[in-house]
Amino acid sequence: MPFQLTNAVQANGTLTTGQTGVTSWVAPGAGSFVGYSGSLNESIVTGTIKAHATINGSLCPVFGDTTDSWLVPEHSYAYHRQGGRKPLFTFQAGDRLGMEYRTTGTLNPTTGDGSFLLVALLENIIY
Repeated sequence: MPFQLTNAVQANGTLTTGQTGVTSWVAPGAGSFVGYSGSLNESIVTGTIKAHATINGSLCPVFGDTTDSWLVPEHSYAYHRQGGRKPLFTFQAGDRLGMEYRTTGTLNPTTGDGSFLLVALLENIIY
């Protein structure tokens, strides 16, 4: 599921699906998150941006990161995956799947854009 960030600001926020005002995808069936990828288009001088998956607006714990977030790098892709463990981040058909971001410190610059991909597998599907 693709998400985007336009003009990162010094605040926490919700990523969009690429459609103005649309911040989540509706799950077509039960499944689980298995990975994430993301990057920003400019270097962050100060502060950090961290991404979080959400189910029905609630933050999910993430893939082994003790800070419960994914640090988003500049100009390169970060990929985090669950690594063959039992699905821990499950959702049901009809759940709203999204992503949020959190900033720490004084974010500079605040004009950066980002692209994100949240990877999920559906249950009972032969891949």
